Amino acid sequence: MNRVEILSQGDEVITGQTVDTNAAWLSEQLVLMGFDIVRHSTVGDSIEDIREALSQASQRVDLVICSGGLGPTDDDLTAEAVALLSGSPLEFDAQALALMKDMFVRLNRSMVKANEKQVYLPKGATRIDNFWGTAPGFIVSYKHTLMAFLPGVPGEMKAMFEHGLKPELLKHFDLQPSRRIIFRTTGVGESNLQEKIGKFEHEHVCLSYRAMGREVQVKLRFSAQCKAEELDKHCRYMADILGDCVFAIEGWGQGPVGNLAEVVVALLAAKNIKLVCAEGASGGEFMRLVSLSAKGMSFIKKGYYFAEPNDLHEMLNLQGGSPEEPHYFHLAHTLRSTSQADIALIITPFDSVKSKEGDSIAKSAQCFLVSGHGQLCVSDQVTGSDAYCQHAISYRALNLLRKYVL
Repeated sequence: MNRVEILSQGDEVITGQTVDTNAAWLSEQLVLMGFDIVRHSTVGDSIEDIREALSQASQRVDLVICSGGLGPTDDDLTAEAVALLSGSPLEFDAQALALMKDMFVRLNRSMVKANEKQVYLPKGATRIDNFWGTAPGFIVSYKHTLMAFLPGVPGEMKAMFEHGLKPELLKHFDLQPSRRIIFRTTGVGESNLQEKIGKFEHEHVCLSYRAMGREVQVKLRFSAQCKAEELDKHCRYMADILGDCVFAIEGWGQGPVGNLAEVVVALLAAKNIKLVCAEGASGGEFMRLVSLSAKGMSFIKKGYYFAEPNDLHEMLNLQGGSPEEPHYFHLAHTLRSTSQADIALIITPFDSVKSKEGDSIAKSAQCFLVSGHGQLCVSDQVTGSDAYCQHAISYRALNLLRKYVL
């Protein structure tokens, strides 16, 4: 049945000092390969606890993948625990040492004696070479279970899985890969999307949701038994019912892909649209998202940051002093004409939303968009940390821009 348990090892993981992103990443890769993930486990830096966790997992699953505990320090105990479990002694691996020495040469660093601990592997283990760090991984068979061990450093773990472990798994298991299609949406909450879609129960397809701030992903996972015409039918249905809240579809069709900022940047570039922006509430987050996605494209004419409405008035050198109540459409028109841009976007500073008792319960801001063809304004209300609020209002502005350009 190709059942898998993922074991994460380390006191820093079990105490919450390190967020376990490894297990989530491994799960995604393994599911797409055709494995059935049945459990995630976490264990601290105790040789007996690691041994016991591996022993119990071997009674439940066909494959165990463990990350962490392969380092050079005394609290890295995974290899010793595997040796204790299997009854196989640790053996020195000369090839692993040679690869490690090469790594230190490339890093222009001195190798200390403690690093040699990492090249002692359980007798009979298949080594997984590490060309991205120092600790090799390894694979052992225990009873009827295959066990694979990778470093806890995410970059090393991912590279070693792709280039070392994955090919070995394809040799050992008869897999039927699934296919995952992701509808990336914004502007509609998770519960509202559930209401839109309703019950979705079909053979060979599984529906799930993932909320990530202002983005909600609607994910369809199709089993290997699903025929191409059935997959297309379900995807067309989902695209139709979700409508224009979908800004990208990953894995199906010819539409845009990427995060919201990347989609907006691609739209602006395709239509040769020049943009000028003045940010208040977003605190520079809007321009940061756009700049990260622009990759050298020069469609941004200018960017401003202003903390108070009269600051923008002064930046634009408007005569007569700043108005008590700023006319943001007028400011946006001025911003567009003085910058010689096609579209001007203003994100106002936050105002506090208060309860009847006078307590601040949320923040509100507006996004004003002006072009040569018209003007738009949308309002938004957000709660949470300052960083989250800045990100949320930036997503609101990006989505306004996306819909307008489309």
